[in-house]
Amino acid sequence: MQNTDVRAQLHRLVWSNYNKTTTFERKWAGLIEAFGLGGNDWLAEMYGIRERWIPAYFRDIPMSCLLKTTSVCESSNVAFKVSSTSAHTLVQFMLCFETRLESQRYKQRAADFKTSSISYYGNMELPIQRHAFDVYTQTIFGEVEKEINEGRYYCYISNTDVSGSEHVYSVSQRSTTNAVVYTFEVKFDALDQKTACSCRSDEVGMSVLAEKLRELRKEVVGVGSGCLLLGNSESKVVEELVGQSMNVDVAVANPIGVRTKGCGRKRRITGPGEKATNKPPKAPRQCKNCMLYVTDHDSRNCKMKKKGGDELEDVDSGSD
Repeated sequence: MQNTDVRAQLHRLVWSNYNKTTTFERKWAGLIEAFGLGGNDWLAEMYGIRERWIPAYFRDIPMSCLLKTTSVCESSNVAFKVSSTSAHTLVQFMLCFETRLESQRYKQRAADFKTSSISYYGNMELPIQRHAFDVYTQTIFGEVEKEINEGRYYCYISNTDVSGSEHVYSVSQRSTTNAVVYTFEVKFDALDQKTACSCRSDEVGMSVLAEKLRELRKEVVGVGSGCLLLGNSESKVVEELVGQSMNVDVAVANPIGVRTKGCGRKRRITGPGEKATNKPPKAPRQCKNCMLYVTDHDSRNCKMKKKGGDELEDVDSGSD
């Protein structure tokens, strides 16, 4: 797998979200034959278990795109591992955990402020663009706008067929080189107001998923309106969120053996500077010149010695 061309084409084929199972098998066979990889045991083994890991085989599973959110969970785990270790006590772990959560909340508030305070100066001709700008943050809106533009400029209706109340539309997708990559068929029944797409084989499952999403949306809207009726009391909002009253005796105490700095001492902790000033004084020593027990001088720098020397100099100068 040292060939970069083989690796790039293999990744593009495996991780594509648009391939069907038949399309994947056909392109896989062509890729193996083109590069002469028929004798590779590892590729043969991975192809044998293709139903377990190729995204094309998970297309009929509702919300199968969420399989890629493992990276998001791993990034969260790494963020918490950096701020805490196994040597931390319960109190230290809770402090680190709350610090990390506060950092995430701050980033979320900053993103919300940036989204609400910045105006979009681009061209929003479609209503879906204005709706996406009101819902998503600036970063996510850039990605959504890119997908909208790709669907707008690279997808087109190549054929239309009307048979009674059923309308069949052929939607083609082009690449950047204007080559047709995929073609889907969308069927719309004007009487039943139902839509079916060839890119999803399980129509019954998609209908059930759509109905569940509608019910979930109603529940979310109902919960949101219920929270607004609680008033401005923060305690009521917290009680509704955690399902527990705030006026409850706390039965959890600090673990035994946890000691904070200075805890349990009868006196306060002194610094190194204060310790140096509080040292006991030096033992007094006798000066051989003045014969006194002192701590600030000795016989070499005694003041009496200097005074006696000055008197001798005065006597010598008077005799001259």
